[in-house]
Amino acid sequence: MTEETQERVDADDILDSVTLKIAKLLLENPKIKYNKTTLAEKAGVSKDALYDRWDTLVKGGLIEKAEVESEVDHWQLNQDTSSPLPEALGRIMYVVGNEEDNR
Repeated sequence: MTEETQERVDADDILDSVTLKIAKLLLENPKIKYNKTTLAEKAGVSKDALYDRWDTLVKGGLIEKAEVESEVDHWQLNQDTSSPLPEALGRIMYVVGNEEDNR
């Protein structure tokens, strides 16, 4: 595909908007530990939407269980440097954000 025929690809074409909001929150606040309810609220998505994507977020390596002394599980951005997903999403979001700033 040549540059002239190449179409602009928005992040929403690669990731749905709910996953993008969750990823953005986690990437901007990598050390904060969230329970599922707080994660949904802070990301601005419904709990149902978060739960629909939960297995993908965990199995995909974006989010991991955090060590918190609480009766409720807490989660944070995956701190494992061998998982490429957090860094890749950060790069995508950086590029897309800069393209939007230049429009």
